[in-house]
Amino acid sequence: EKSRFKDHPLLQSRYLLLSLLGKSDYSESYKAYDLKKFREVTCKIHLFKSDWSTDKKKECWIRFQKEYDANRSHNHARVVTVDEVFEIDENSYCSIMDLSEDGDLDLHMR
Repeated sequence: EKSRFKDHPLLQSRYLLLSLLGKSDYSESYKAYDLKKFREVTCKIHLFKSDWSTDKKKECWIRFQKEYDANRSHNHARVVTVDEVFEIDENSYCSIMDLSEDGDLDLHMR
């Protein structure tokens, strides 16, 4: 695995990455442990391409923050709650979500 997160770092001095759940070209999702709330969560790391312009990265970050704000205003059993978002560095940010133990979403969509 070539991920820079493969060694299970601690993010925000709070979220310990435990195992890779899945990945795509622009994100990696990990099962993680929240050391503050003592629970397992999903940590989705969104990755910007290093050759993207600063403006493009900023535009993506703003769009994601708007989606996060919209998610916080909804509460539905079939919608995953996003608890927190934060920047990791100039090329990545993270969203913390409830951990779903129901398996792969792709399998449920078939």
